[in-house]
Amino acid sequence: MALIEAFNISASRISYPKWFKFRNNADENTEYEEDFIKYREELAMGIITNLMAIPLFKETTLKLLGEAL
Repeated sequence: MALIEAFNISASRISYPKWFKFRNNADENTEYEEDFIKYREELAMGIITNLMAIPLFKETTLKLLGEAL
């Protein structure tokens, strides 16, 4: 149960907020939007890296990914 809760919390932290709108053309983004996107990517990688250090989380994630492929 705790593993599912950890995953749900992590997914909510990694996902972009509902108010954020992606543009089809990255050239149209402002400097602030580019910084925000870069920050979110770094945040996601940090969270995933830390979670993968937990053996049970890593094992379960790899198992689910293997089943999905």
